Amino acid sequence: MVPPVNHIVEEDAVKKVLNGKYRDFQKKWQNTKERLIENKFRRGLNFKAWKKDGKDSYSVKVAGDEGFRAHLRNQGGQNWVVYNFGNHKELGHGG
Repeated sequence: MVPPVNHIVEEDAVKKVLNGKYRDFQKKWQNTKERLIENKFRRGLNFKAWKKDGKDSYSVKVAGDEGFRAHLRNQGGQNWVVYNFGNHKELGHGG
């Protein structure tokens, strides 16, 4: 069973890309986080296990952009950390 999502933080490397290379995605990412907290299985988020990165790792589509995803890991309870953010190819999802 997938734990609830109540709190999401970004690792420093993710904060760096969201404040730099992908600063145009800040609002889309904030919207995605709100939607995840509301209902992680909401249509359009495509929240799914990301087994390539091990147990408790998941992938989610960034709301409003079909080509971008974020990878999250459950930190226990309802706490999650985003450890990767980028386009499909950068995150290993293919072209």
